[in-house]
Amino acid sequence: MFLFIRIKTELILEWMAKKGLQLEDIAIDITGGTKTMTVGVFLVAEEKKIDSQYIFCRQYLNNKCVNGTQEALLLSDFDHL
Repeated sequence: MFLFIRIKTELILEWMAKKGLQLEDIAIDITGGTKTMTVGVFLVAEEKKIDSQYIFCRQYLNNKCVNGTQEALLLSDFDHL
């Protein structure tokens, strides 16, 4: 499963490149995935030096994030390279 996730992530990145996006124009959001998916996608982002983020929720109500309490956390920032 892990290899499948990595391959699919790379295929998506190739599709984005064909549409004219550069890697520095892309940020990968790992919010909401399974553990395996999150790790696979994050590792591809790190290898390709693509910024990655996670959306953190500060407050929940009935197991759902309260609108307006979300915060984007930048996990990797490759702008400095």
